Amino acid sequence: MSQNGSDTKLRSAGNTRVLAVANSASKSILQFTAWKKSIATELARYADWLKQRDHLAHWEKLSREQEYFALDRVRLLIMGEFSRGKTELINALLGRHFNFRLFPTRVGRTTMCPVELFYDDDNAPYLKLLPIDTRANQKSVADYRKQPEAWYHLNLDVNDPDSIKQILREVARTREVSTHEAQDLGFQLEFLEASISQPGYVHIPAWRHALINLEHPLLKTGLSFVDTPGINAPGLESDLIDEIMADAQGMLFLTSVETGVTASDYSLWNQKIAPVSRDNHIALFAVINKIDLLETDEESVVESVERLIRITAQQLKIPRNHVLPVSAKHGLRSYLQQDVTRLRRSGLAHLEDFLIPAVVTTRERLLTDEVINHILTDIRHFQDTTGQELRQLQVEQTQFQANQQHLSDDYERARALLADDQHRLQQRIVSVDDQRQGIDSTINRLSLLIGKSRFDSHLVRAQSVLGSTPTLTTAASAIGVMISGLRLDFKRVRADMEILPSQAQRIHRDMGLVGIQLPLLDMDDVLGRVANLEAKYSQYREGNGDAAKIFEQSFLPEIRGLYQTLESQISQWQSAVLIPVTQELNQQQQALDGRQKVIQEMNTFIQERRQRLAFIQQRLPQLTADTEFLDELIFRLEPVELA
Repeated sequence: MSQNGSDTKLRSAGNTRVLAVANSASKSILQFTAWKKSIATELARYADWLKQRDHLAHWEKLSREQEYFALDRVRLLIMGEFSRGKTELINALLGRHFNFRLFPTRVGRTTMCPVELFYDDDNAPYLKLLPIDTRANQKSVADYRKQPEAWYHLNLDVNDPDSIKQILREVARTREVSTHEAQDLGFQLEFLEASISQPGYVHIPAWRHALINLEHPLLKTGLSFVDTPGINAPGLESDLIDEIMADAQGMLFLTSVETGVTASDYSLWNQKIAPVSRDNHIALFAVINKIDLLETDEESVVESVERLIRITAQQLKIPRNHVLPVSAKHGLRSYLQQDVTRLRRSGLAHLEDFLIPAVVTTRERLLTDEVINHILTDIRHFQDTTGQELRQLQVEQTQFQANQQHLSDDYERARALLADDQHRLQQRIVSVDDQRQGIDSTINRLSLLIGKSRFDSHLVRAQSVLGSTPTLTTAASAIGVMISGLRLDFKRVRADMEILPSQAQRIHRDMGLVGIQLPLLDMDDVLGRVANLEAKYSQYREGNGDAAKIFEQSFLPEIRGLYQTLESQISQWQSAVLIPVTQELNQQQQALDGRQKVIQEMNTFIQERRQRLAFIQQRLPQLTADTEFLDELIFRLEPVELA
């Protein structure tokens, strides 16, 4: 076979491998993307549910977690100190498709700003560059992403390799500026290269950030690469690197066989890379570059590589199979020169075959373990609380429905009985008022007969008989006149008093009062005392003494005593009869008021139960729907363990 035929065959085999790698990566990425989309769909449903249920704290937390499932691309971030071969690794992975080195490489720094390579199906290939001068106004790169006019735009012709190479050299371009301007842009002078042609001037990167839209089989799968300057590059924007890192799905940390993991590597890894990866669930890989510098004896190379893999995995605390030895330079050359043996020894073929599926698998596992499982924990909490409330309300509904009618019936019966008792009490009050009026009428008649005005009328007649110059004779006559009037009044009082006991008995009987001992109304005793007074003072008619004094100071006080006795006796009798009646009426009214209050409380309780039952009947369908939704959500989000 001719040399040309052999080259064609190798080139064809190389292109076939490129497509095979791309197809394998595409399959992994498409599966990963489909998985993320399905998760994103469920999380969107869950977010809507949280917002509708006013679980705003969980909703805000979920909004942040949803971002992990929103990006369609699988972004691989390449980091490490300068001169570790980051740019050459990208050349090896992408440049072989074009059969030329995409980015220029030379000793020293070749990438002066973060460079992201991706495929944008909506636009023709391009290079967009954000000028370094934009650092002067303190705006972030994220702000400038919303200002397309701030970017310098160059079109890429994928059919013109020389044009592509020429344009991509722009990424590594520097500018000469004064030291004052460099400091104003945030650069430290001691790390900058001084200008040879202009004293007082230094070299700074020309660009702050670069975006490259390139049509490439790997990039078309949804993969994107971010090439970063060396971590110790002058003027590197830590905020920009943090933003890029947070959006990465995988990170390739480059070391080299010349240095292994250096102290600065170790510090960078522990202080930035490992924490950021934990916070953002990034799949971490270490790439040991430049294995072509090891001994040529194959057995020794294998042993050296194995030792480096073991040490690096131990130092960085990552799985051993996440440490990938490679020679990016030889890998690219093997493709350009169609050298299959060199390709195998470079480790690039293994990296290509392993990397994308490993990134996707690791990222999916991290998202499952550290994001979805936490979300599932919250969902299960809602599931438990919702299910518990559902069961409690179902029990409560059953109890309410079982005795609600009984309560209503009891309430109506109690209300009807109360109404009857209130009616009877009202009738009793009317009857008692009538009887009280009868007693009061009788006592009013008695009061007229024994009252002060009646006494005064008797006294006036007696005093007219007594005369202005009383004698014992006129005094006796006056006493007789007064006693005659009193006797006549008191007999009428006795006649009226005789009807009071029957009135008292009737009102007490109607009120159900029994066994109450009433004071005696004894007019015979009073009349007897009147007779005694008449006999006592009749002796003064023939005796000696001061007639006025006998009448005023002896007779009248005793007569007044009789009146007072009668008034007191009648008042005590009236109180003894009517006070128990009033008390009994008050007690019965209080008892009815108490029952009415209880019935009102019963009605309030029934109304509250009705409101509660209405709430339960409204709430149960929602809880049932929530339970079914959460059960389905868990089923869709829960990882499936395949046998």
